[in-house]
Amino acid sequence: MIKFIEEIERAGILNLRGKSISFRHGSFLDYFGAYYIWDNREKFTNLEDFIVQIYFDDFWEDVAFFYIGLQRKIDPSLVIKLLDYPKENLKTYADKFLIGRLLQAGWYSTANTLSEGIQKAIIYAPVIREELAKLLEKSEKPYPKILLDLPVMVLSDHSFGSRILFREERELFNTLADKRSSSYQNAYMMLSLLCAFERFLSKEDIQNSITKILGALDEFRGHNIEETTEILTLLTIIGEENEKLANTLKRRLRNIFKMHPEMHKRILGAPKRKRFRKKSHSPPS
Repeated sequence: MIKFIEEIERAGILNLRGKSISFRHGSFLDYFGAYYIWDNREKFTNLEDFIVQIYFDDFWEDVAFFYIGLQRKIDPSLVIKLLDYPKENLKTYADKFLIGRLLQAGWYSTANTLSEGIQKAIIYAPVIREELAKLLEKSEKPYPKILLDLPVMVLSDHSFGSRILFREERELFNTLADKRSSSYQNAYMMLSLLCAFERFLSKEDIQNSITKILGALDEFRGHNIEETTEILTLLTIIGEENEKLANTLKRRLRNIFKMHPEMHKRILGAPKRKRFRKKSHSPPS
């Protein structure tokens, strides 16, 4: 047994300090904790409630992820309990948005479970952005509005950027695009989904997806020019490899900046001014 422990230490898994033993990386602790729960799952009286409790705990949340991975599926009832978790704050909204990670871990779940989980989790994309805006409003310094969107897109990629979820995500994307009464929330959810699965699309499919978001934008463009400009800016980044599409998006942005000069500063921040150095004239020798 001692030899086995020493081999594990040499492999970089354990730290042995006197009588204390610890894992060198927290993921080992999370996995073995999840394995203990999975191996003793019949002994828990309210297992789903326990999984919900640890998922929303900063220290134990990855244990829930590994547990679902060991199960290879996630039950619809657990998804509902996670999304119905009562606390309302930025951290909780982000955790609910990241339920896509649990759906990925539960790759053997039914298509309906994956679809409903994505549909209910993606709703938190505009919610998180709004909460970030409230947080940054407390700052005395002005900030470019694009800073609100980048964290949301990163979280979306982390939560939904998987081939396991790709089919259900694309179906949801098309459903949102086909809604007659479009809204900023719908367009923002579509944008978040596109950021997650665009790596799996051909250039033609990316162009078609961006065109659908532009169609949703046209439904409410006159209502809030700032929101429209933000989404257009992010679409320009996504479509930059398609020169023709990128030029079309940039042209729309230039027209907005021409009609609303203040938008450039509000969305992207004030442009840096070039500083010119004065030429030094050396005295004649």
